[in-house]
Amino acid sequence: MYSTLCDYFVENMEMKKEGKDSRWFDVKSVPNDYIFPQIYRPENLDSPLSLSIPVIDLQNTPIQEIFKASQDFGFFQVMNHGVSKKTMDDAMSAIEEFFNIHEGSGSIRKNWIYTKSIDYAKDGVHLWRENLKHPCYPLEKCIPLWPNKPSRYQEVIAAYIVEIRKLSLRIFEMICKGLGLDPEYLNDMSEVQLLAANFYPPCPDPSLTLGSLPHRDPSLITILNQAGATGLQVMKDGEWINVGAIPNSLVVNIGCQLEIISNGKLKSVEHRVVTNMHEARRTLVTHVNPSPDSIIEPASVLVSESEPPRFKAFRYRDFVERNRAFGDYTNVLQNGAGSENLQMEMQEGKDFRWFDVKSVPEGYIISKELRPNNLDSSFCDSIPIIDLENTSIEAIIKASQEFGFFNVINHGFPETTMTDAMNVLKEFFDMPTIDRSGIIPNSKNWVYINSTDYSENGVYLWRENLKHPCYPLEKCIPLWPNKPSTYQEVIAAYIVEIRKLSLRIFEMISKGLGLDPEYLNDMSEVQILAANFYPPCPDPSLTLGTLPHRDPSLITILNQAGATDLQVMKDDEWITVGAIPNSLVVNIGRQLEIISNGKLKSVEHRVVTNMHEARRTLVTHVNPSPDSIIEPASVLVSESEPPRFKAFRYRDFVASNRAFGDYTNVLQNGAGSES
Repeated sequence: MYSTLCDYFVENMEMKKEGKDSRWFDVKSVPNDYIFPQIYRPENLDSPLSLSIPVIDLQNTPIQEIFKASQDFGFFQVMNHGVSKKTMDDAMSAIEEFFNIHEGSGSIRKNWIYTKSIDYAKDGVHLWRENLKHPCYPLEKCIPLWPNKPSRYQEVIAAYIVEIRKLSLRIFEMICKGLGLDPEYLNDMSEVQLLAANFYPPCPDPSLTLGSLPHRDPSLITILNQAGATGLQVMKDGEWINVGAIPNSLVVNIGCQLEIISNGKLKSVEHRVVTNMHEARRTLVTHVNPSPDSIIEPASVLVSESEPPRFKAFRYRDFVERNRAFGDYTNVLQNGAGSENLQMEMQEGKDFRWFDVKSVPEGYIISKELRPNNLDSSFCDSIPIIDLENTSIEAIIKASQEFGFFNVINHGFPETTMTDAMNVLKEFFDMPTIDRSGIIPNSKNWVYINSTDYSENGVYLWRENLKHPCYPLEKCIPLWPNKPSTYQEVIAAYIVEIRKLSLRIFEMISKGLGLDPEYLNDMSEVQILAANFYPPCPDPSLTLGTLPHRDPSLITILNQAGATDLQVMKDDEWITVGAIPNSLVVNIGRQLEIISNGKLKSVEHRVVTNMHEARRTLVTHVNPSPDSIIEPASVLVSESEPPRFKAFRYRDFVASNRAFGDYTNVLQNGAGSES
């Protein structure tokens, strides 16, 4: 048992001398926190280096070659670029010194961020890297705010940034000429530069983790100094291709903003970083960005009657704030970057709704390895059906142990209450966009997410989503949406019945586990309502309504209103859950699995889409209070049944594990894994 992840590192290291920094190099296996779910792991680590990614000699290459490379690949390497070898070497040396400095923990300051992955999870997933980020232009404002260790850091990195700035302006000028723009067009926009320094240590099993998740950059261009190391992969023709490292070259990446400004003539492509077993990899990345208040749109000279704008105008600040998960800022915004595939009937004043979409917009197409494969899977007849009027406690425990999911019928819920709730949700999601435009994601009391203008975790989900707390009722009701006018009254009646049902189920589970009948009731102090609208999808094989996840709750109660797009993982296969009229689906959450010391089972599930009909669901997550300590119940622990999980505070668990809605990862100072 390890009380922190650092304990894991210490126990699995060969300590060469007292006081040695607890570094990555001695780790003998990949800790649980860093192991990605199967569907996200790299598959083609042995793919050959790409010999076709263009190499541009800036002393001799004509503008047309840079333009062609930007169109065909979105990546190219530059040599004879004017950045001296000494400047590049000094910068990499300073970065190596920085990452070798002993730090007790990562630090986040106003002007720069240092994240050390042994104590920091990015977006709920621990990446196999350490990372330093800070602004670097204009230099005179930024230098005093940079790290002062090592002592030469500021001087060396400043010299590097001066040369990178010159190079970026040179590349912008060449691209502008190639596009037929004024040579200074992009120079005037590139007012912000960010430096990201990365350290990717050797990894004992590169097939299980990643140094950087698949993403496209939010920049105009990105300039990468990979210092002779390989590990960068780009997506080309549906496959991941390794980018070779040419000595003293720099890699240039077309960012999403430049793709938009070019009206799609240039290409921003997905890329990632894989790890290796044998050597550390250090890189310096410079993102050249517009200023926050810049309006990004296709350049007017590239738009005509025969070449209409393929993207809509947006403010860069809004784009970044809404699209920051995994560094993937490439998805389409309803009020921002529009997709060339979003074929709306553009009538004046018409609400832009999903039903007019003729193909899946690019921003919603999930990476190939994440896409659903078995849309034609049969309904699962074996998921238990629990008749609450007649079923024994033993049947509920058995269902919770073997499946982690079960349907309940004769649950005491008036049919009119269920129907009224679904009707008021339909009214909410049918409201014109303008009536929902004032709703801001991450507001204090409730959240409305319209996937055409919001991406969750860097991936646009094929859904709209409304979330808000719903218990205790007297505190929550005044904070709920006031449109439609009946919303608060109808949903309050629904929540009263859900509360009764959850307490009834908790009592039966507690008795079945040998706990006090009130044990779980006393813990279930928070309820969150999530209402989902999944529109018809032109190609369900390309996207998902909800990504694979396990719930962070004690239990979750789903009203699927006759729809059949929920799938659960059973024996390594996705199984479709059939819908029984007037039933509710109960899902064992991760916290109840832990409290039961693993006797009950929390399972992975997802939502697929369909071409023919919309799906609306009401989900109620019954959670512990934020400050609850979650651990195996003491009566379920003994010498023969030791605790399989470590104690943690629920607030910490949720804060550190929110990627894809999957809160199941182990926390350094939180939930321990049974393994």
